[in-house]
Amino acid sequence: MKLCASSSELSPQKVEVQSSVLSWNLPKDYTNITYAVQCNVTLSDWRDVYRGNQQQFNFSAEAEDFYGKRFRVRSERDEQTSAWVMSKLVQCAHLHTCAPVIELKVETDKVHLWMKHRDESLKKEKGGHLKFIPLYWKRNSTDNKEQSFVKSDHIVLEDLDSGEEYCFQVKYLYFTEAFGKPSREICTVIPESSKQRNLRIILLGVLTVSVFTSLGGFLYFGHKYYKRIKALFRPPLDIPEHFEEFFFSELPHRPAADPASQVTESCDIISFVEEVAEDEDRSDLEHVEEKASSI
Repeated sequence: MKLCASSSELSPQKVEVQSSVLSWNLPKDYTNITYAVQCNVTLSDWRDVYRGNQQQFNFSAEAEDFYGKRFRVRSERDEQTSAWVMSKLVQCAHLHTCAPVIELKVETDKVHLWMKHRDESLKKEKGGHLKFIPLYWKRNSTDNKEQSFVKSDHIVLEDLDSGEEYCFQVKYLYFTEAFGKPSREICTVIPESSKQRNLRIILLGVLTVSVFTSLGGFLYFGHKYYKRIKALFRPPLDIPEHFEEFFFSELPHRPAADPASQVTESCDIISFVEEVAEDEDRSDLEHVEEKASSI
């Protein structure tokens, strides 16, 4: 459907951006009106972002994507359309998520920190009640954030520990409350000064010389007293304890049985057998003799 331009009575009124919401007033002839909203991608290219009968477009969910851009709104009814009405450039004063800008210059033992507004709209709107609050802390120690209340947009942080990594951030303070959101974090390692570097090199050199000197002394001592050290660590030529115990210890004494009872017991058994045998031989011999005499 082709839309034809109409009189200015169909155009939306008072198009403005505030707190991440684009709004406009009803046109003079506002019956059966539909609104189209576009945002510029470049200076000449536009894309549709809203179409409906509401009198506002809330872009707070993607506020950062619309920063620095413009909106334009027109009214449409049947085959009629109004001219585009432009909004102002979207700036920090129009957003609820605007954050300050931070810049660093790192030197030995100190850091220069500059704090800037993303644009001048907040400064104009809030006046002198909007302040920068710089924060800095050691990496992995976010519980120990240091903050300073400053009137200038440039501070110098000194007495930082060399070789440590610090993180820096800036936030807004409006009267006594936080405003907007903090800036991005910038983390950097604080370099050593030339004095500290020379001292570290000297200490490292002294430690290295001490280690090599001690090692050389141990080697010389070992070479000079090699035989004594070898004899000291030679195992003793002794018979093992379990061999000694086996060959030289006395056998354990056992209680011996009564000799008399032993002899008696054995003799009784043996003598009984022998006596029986002798008696049988004798009886046989006497029997033979008796037969011989009778003959």
